Parts: sequence; C-alpha cells; structure tokens
Amino acid sequence: MKSLIILLIISLFFLFVNLTINSYDIMHPSVIYCMIVFIHVVICIFAQARFAINIHIPTILVFLTSDFIFTFASIIGICKKKEAAEKEELKEIPISNALFIILAVMQIIVIVLFYQYLKRIAIMFGSSTSLTEMINLYNNVTKFWYVTIPFEESMVFRILNPFCHAATFVALYVFVNNLVAVRKFNPLPLINVLLWSLQVVLNGSRSPLGRMFMAAVFLFYILNRKYRPDQFSNRRFIKKALRWIMVFAVLMILVVNFIRIPNQNTRIGDYIFNYTGANIVNLDNYLMRNHFLLIGQSRPSFGAATFFQAYGWLAKYHIFNVKDYSDLARFSFSNGIEIGNVYTTFANFIYDFGYIGVLPLFSILAFFYSGMYKRSQDTKVSGKINIYILIYAYLFFDLCMLLFSNNFYNAIANMEFVKYFLMTVFIIICLRFLERFKFKNYI
Repeated sequence: MKSLIILLIISLFFLFVNLTINSYDIMHPSVIYCMIVFIHVVICIFAQARFAINIHIPTILVFLTSDFIFTFASIIGICKKKEAAEKEELKEIPISNALFIILAVMQIIVIVLFYQYLKRIAIMFGSSTSLTEMINLYNNVTKFWYVTIPFEESMVFRILNPFCHAATFVALYVFVNNLVAVRKFNPLPLINVLLWSLQVVLNGSRSPLGRMFMAAVFLFYILNRKYRPDQFSNRRFIKKALRWIMVFAVLMILVVNFIRIPNQNTRIGDYIFNYTGANIVNLDNYLMRNHFLLIGQSRPSFGAATFFQAYGWLAKYHIFNVKDYSDLARFSFSNGIEIGNVYTTFANFIYDFGYIGVLPLFSILAFFYSGMYKRSQDTKVSGKINIYILIYAYLFFDLCMLLFSNNFYNAIANMEFVKYFLMTVFIIICLRFLERFKFKNYI
C-alpha cells in the first residue's frame, strides 16, 4: 500500500502543477495524462486488498519520468510567445446535404461487402452464420488465432473503406462546428457516424468507437473555446462530458454484450479494474518478471514491440518479416485473478530499448501532443475544416489510452493512419475545388 500512496502523491502533485502552469486548461495533453494516471492509481488503491497489489520502485520511477517529461513539454509550450485568445467570428461550414447522402450510400456498400466477407469466413471455418458468432469468429481469427485467411475483401471495399473512414471524421467535424457556431443541428452527419459505427461493430472492435467519441469530445471543447471564450466554463464542460461518458459507457457495455459471448462469472468490479488499474499492475509484474536493464539488450529487430504495426505491414507485403518475442499479449494474474493483457505503453519501450527507451520515445509523443494542441489553439477555424484540429482529434483517443497499451506508436506507425491522413487531405482538397462553384472556406 505504501508504494501506491507514493505513486498517488506523485501523480497528484504533477496534476496540480500542470493544471497551474496551463491556466487550468483541463484538456491540455499534460493535464489529461496526469489526470488519467491519478485516476488509475486511485482505482488500484481501492482494489489493493482484492488483487494484493504491490508496486515496485522501477514502476514508480517510470511514471515519475513520464510526468517530468510531459511537464517539461508544457513549460516549453508556455514559454513560446502566446497572444491572448480572441473570439472568432461564428461561421457555418456550408456542406451540401447531397454529399452526406452520397457518403451514406458508400458506407452502406461497405457494410454489405464486409458482411459478405464475414459470411465467407464463417463458411470456411464451418461456423454458424449468425451475426454475433460471425463477429466473434472474425475477432478470434484476426487477434488471437493468427490464422491466414486465404482470400481478401473485395477491391471495392478496400477502396471505399479508408475513404469512408476519413470522410466520417470530416462529417463529425462539420456537425460539431455548425452546432457550436450557429446552433444548426443537421442529422445527416450523425447518420454517417452511426453507419460507420455499425461497420466498426461488425469488425468486433471497440477502440474505433472510443476514438470517434473522444474526437467528438475534443471538437466540442476546442470549438467552444474558440467561438465563445468569454462564455466558456470548465465546470459546465466537465459536467456535460461526464454525462456523455456515462451514456457512452452504457452503449459500450451493450455493444460488448452483442459482439462477445459474455462470461457470467466476471464481476463488474473486476471488469472495471481490468480496463483501468490492472495496466499498472501488469506493467509492474512484467518489469519484475523480466529484470530489464537501463540500456536494453540486443533484439532481433529494432523496436519490434514499439513499432509492431509498421513491421506487421512490412510482413504483409513480404518486405520484411520479424517475430515479436515481447510476450506482451500474455494474460496476467494477480492474487490468482485474471487481470487481462494490457501493460501500458511503457512496457513496449522498455522491452525494446531498456528503461532508457522511455526518455526519447515518451518525449516524442509528449512534445507531439503539446505542439499539436498549441497549434490547434492558435490556428483560425471560422468556417473552415482545420487539418491540425482534425488530426489532433483523431489522435486524442491515443493520448487517453497511453496507460492501456502502445496506442500512440501503434496509431501513427500504421498504414490505417497513413490512409486516414491522405484521404483527409484529399477530401479537403476536393471540397476546396468545389468552392469555385458554390462552397467557401473549406480549409
């Protein structure tokens, strides 16, 4: 318990420091990170007796280092010249409803094609073709069984899917902007979001739903602060955000019960702990089990665990093949109770490069988020789709999930993000081209 109290004091101290130096901006990335660490430590304290939690010095030093890095990135950011925030002119982004309808048609095509793909897989494995069982089968095949599927999705799907992915985030941006700026509620972009969510559920995924939700939270926050800085209240926003989070959590539970075969023996408290405090416990157990050095030992491939997604893409096209020996997919136990297989982002860094790897790798992501957030604050948005805000909104989920797994590097060193970025730029350029005929100020 003493080690948890020490970690609690450290996290609370850095949370207060970052709130202070960032003028109580609750959405600054350093504040978000320190707040999440603090919440997870609190959960560990409440669960200490049941899971026999004992955190060791190396784990405490890792979190202390990460807190220092994010705080330093904040200080560098506030040292740069910053002008007082000005209220921007309230402007609608004038997108024709026809474009949202065309996107919806594309999304329906994608859903139908992927459903047919799921059915082919189910028939190949001799499984039931009920929707829930097909989703479970696809999830197991792609995440746990490592079975090669001898056929791919159709070419139409592979072209439309990344386009619809990026276009849905653009639609969300337009919806939030117009709602905040001119109080215009257009249901069509929400229909696009719901269709995209349906396709995500067919994949058996939950993280993309969280990504979309967190992007919406950030967009509401940043656009409200830009359009109405004199009326904005952190307290009111927190109250609204908590209500949104509660509703989203209920929806996620319903989704999980639909796409997974539920385990009736799982306690709700254990379930919550597995997705929060367990990551700190798993990291500590992992570090103690492997006895890592300050400077890591030689590995078969550079950064195989940290840049797993990039290596996976290279292997898919037979460019370079590497095996990951990090054992970071292993399910762990504490006090004889299974607590999942999430180890925080630090486990990957330390496996690849030793404890020293935390310094450069975490510094890169801390300065990236701090810099992108400042750019999002400083850039003009009136009546425009701002690429900096849109990219930050997309990656905001990965900031919130740093204590879950290696989300940041899995996201950016991933062809899915490359496609998203290129498609987003393509969409904005197309809208800019349409400006000559009817529309204005898309960029």
